[in-house]
Formats: sequence, structure tokens, C-alpha cells
Amino acid sequence: VLDAAERLFAEQGYDAASLEAIGRRAGVSRGTPGYLFGPKEALYRAVLARVLTAEADALLEAQARATAAGGDPEAVLSAVVDAFVEFLVARPTFVRLVEREAAAGGTTLREVAATTPAVGAGLAALGGFLAGPAFRGADPAQVLLSLLALCWFPLAHADTFTRALGLDPDDPAFLPAWKRHVVALVAPKPIDNGGNHR
Repeated sequence: VLDAAERLFAEQGYDAASLEAIGRRAGVSRGTPGYLFGPKEALYRAVLARVLTAEADALLEAQARATAAGGDPEAVLSAVVDAFVEFLVARPTFVRLVEREAAAGGTTLREVAATTPAVGAGLAALGGFLAGPAFRGADPAQVLLSLLALCWFPLAHADTFTRALGLDPDDPAFLPAWKRHVVALVAPKPIDNGGNHR
């Protein structure tokens, strides 16, 4: 039921997706979604909580693997960026759900996010990276927001801005190159004795 609801809410939006259609898509009786979750809003909130928690899990797992492997801050950043982009590719419903929420004012997403580990996980996943001297005094939330935007935008707008700029998100070379680009933009650069970035 959650899988079917996630797909239908992403495809049609909250208003258009009915509990009856979700039941049909899930291959259960039309009353089952309501029986399991109550009103449509409760099911919608359960869907948002599930995708946000899955995102948080992906980021924290990537950070833990990179840290356990003895990765330096840039390796941790690279692992987190890689995990987030791969999550977005593997779960396009996440992108659509968040875009629909943004267009609707985002109130429900904000409320649900406050009850999940999503925001804290994103900050925690970057903790070791942000502890470096290059980020001393930086606002972790602003750094995380920058990373989210850099990873998110070319996929959320694949058929608008990305293609209009002559980039093909379906090209197998695009994602690896984009991940490297994001890390290069965000990773601190060594500073020489003259105070210049090398």
C-alpha cells in the first residue's frame, strides 16, 4: 500500500490520488488503505515519513562506510554526495513528492520532516567534513542546503534546465561527472602561504 501510495501521490499529487485508486494500484480492496492508515492525509504523511527516513538512512550509511574506511573529509563528502544522487536516481518518486510539496507551500513536508531523522541525518552525515578548518564558522545548515541544491537541481529539472543547457542526464557519463563537480565545488581547497586557494 505504501509503495502504491508513494507512486500515485508522486504521479498525481495529493488531491488527485484517491484511497480507492491506491488500493487498486496496490492490488488490494479499495478499503484497505483506509483500514490500514485511516484518512488519506495520514497515509500521505506515512509516505513522506518513509521517503525522508530512507534518504536519511542512505546518507548516514554512506558517511559511516567512508569514515570506517578511514576516509578524509573529502572522501566522506564524496561518499555522501554519491549516496544522495544515487538515492534520487533510484527513487524518482522522492523528487516528485518534494517538488509537489514545494509547489503546495511545503507545510506537510515541514511538519513530517520534524518528526523524522532527515534533517539531523543530513547534518550528521557531513559532521566530519564540516569540522575541518576550511569550514570554521560556516553554518552547517547552509552548507547542507547548498549540497542538497547542487545534487537535486539537475535531476529535478532534467527535462527543463538540464537539457536546455545541453546536458543529458540519461548519458551514463553525466552522473559521475556531476558528482565530481559537486564535490569539487564544495570541498575546501588547500591554501598556500600567500592565502590563495590552489
